[in-house]
Parts: sequence; structure tokens; C-alpha cells
Amino acid sequence: MVLFHHYGREYGGSLPSAYASGSKIENETGLAVYLHLEPGRLVQADFTGELFYYPGPRHLTLVPSYGQRYRLRIGNGALSKFQWKIGILRKLWQSTPEHGLPGPPPLRTSDLTRVDIRVAGFQVVHWQSRLLLSFLKESQTSYPAYAAAQQFSYQVFKQVKSALQFVVFDVQDWNNRFYLYEPGVYYSFNFPSLYGCGQKTTMVLSLKVLEKLSLASKIAFTVYRHKKNLGTANDLIPGNTKWSVEMQVRLNL
Repeated sequence: MVLFHHYGREYGGSLPSAYASGSKIENETGLAVYLHLEPGRLVQADFTGELFYYPGPRHLTLVPSYGQRYRLRIGNGALSKFQWKIGILRKLWQSTPEHGLPGPPPLRTSDLTRVDIRVAGFQVVHWQSRLLLSFLKESQTSYPAYAAAQQFSYQVFKQVKSALQFVVFDVQDWNNRFYLYEPGVYYSFNFPSLYGCGQKTTMVLSLKVLEKLSLASKIAFTVYRHKKNLGTANDLIPGNTKWSVEMQVRLNL
């Protein structure tokens, strides 16, 4: 499947996808390609490619620029009790950061390559191991980063469910940060960002007390290495550990 991505001059939505600002709104023009392959019953592959040109200013860019992104995913079927998936992402974009010199700032190209490896098993205990490797290159400087996660979930009885996740990460550049799913209480949807160097542990326990009454709690704490304080100003936290506690009471009427 091949898609041509283009906005006509008459289009001027409230949130144009090029993030244009000012009185002149010009959106991106480009090409998107999507391929899905199933070479065997146990193997599936997806490829997505996007190439865009931005004729007008957008977020963090004062002059015309371009961007591109390619993603390849290979794995087995979702119905298997043992699942594996490998993803490779390459993203390239341009920006014009402030440099403090007279004249227009030069275009800076950022090149991001990311590898995502997942292995999961669905037996009595559901478990998932995930490894993320990222390499960011900006202005001839490279910023490697990684995150490794282990997640377990177990249902003792129909009334009791528990989940545990442990993550180790080292991300030294904000543009190289990871967004990683985190278990939570009912109806919560957590994708916190991982930045810095440390480890995070998350524990979730839910209990169905009565037919229409349920209780749940979540405890998460993050330990940052090489830091003596966290946050700044009014949000300053002494020490290198950050705690988060959630309690939920749910009544079905």
C-alpha cells in the first residue's frame, strides 16, 4: 500500500500536522509506504516508511526542512503462548535551535536509530522481557541509551490480581528518551518517559471484595543513580528516590 500525503492550499485546520505557526500555514508534502508480509504461519512482518518535506516553519524550525522515518517489525502471531518481536526504527528530522549569533540559525539534523526486542510467555504467570537500544546523533555527537524491562502478572484467584515491573535505564539526552508502558489500576493508561540513569519498580495489586466492589493499589518508586536531589525550586525532592502511591475504590452500580 502506497499513500501520498499532501494538503492543498485551501486547507487550514486548527491543528495542522506540520505544526505551522503565524498567519501562513503550510503543511507537509510527502510519501508514505506500508507493507505487511506473512511468509509463514508463525512469522509476520510490517514495514512503514515516511518521507516528508515541510515548506513552512513548524515546531522548533524557522525555515523549510524535511524529515523521514522507517520502521520494520518482525514477530510471530499474537495467538501463540510464546511471543517474540523485533523492531527497528530510524528517524531523521531537522531543527534550527537558537545559537546566539547574528543571522539565521543553521539547520541541525538529528538522526535516531532504535532497536526494540520483546519476548513474552503466557502460562500461569504472564511475563514479558523487553530491551530497548537507542542511538541519537546530533551535530556529530552520539548519545547512546538503553532500557531493560521485566514484567510479571499473576492471578491467584478470580478475585486477586497482581503485577510487578522492574526497569533499568540509562538515558542521558532528552531527545533520546523512552516511553514505556507501566501497569496501573483499572482504567489507567500509563506511558511515563524514562530519562536519566536509574531503576524503577512498579507493583500493582487488585482485590475484588464483593460482586460490585473492588479495591486496587499501586506503588512505584524510582531510584536515580549519581543524583543527590530531584526536581527544582518548589518541586525539589531531597535524595535520589521518587515514590508514587495510588489507591482506587471501584463500585459498579
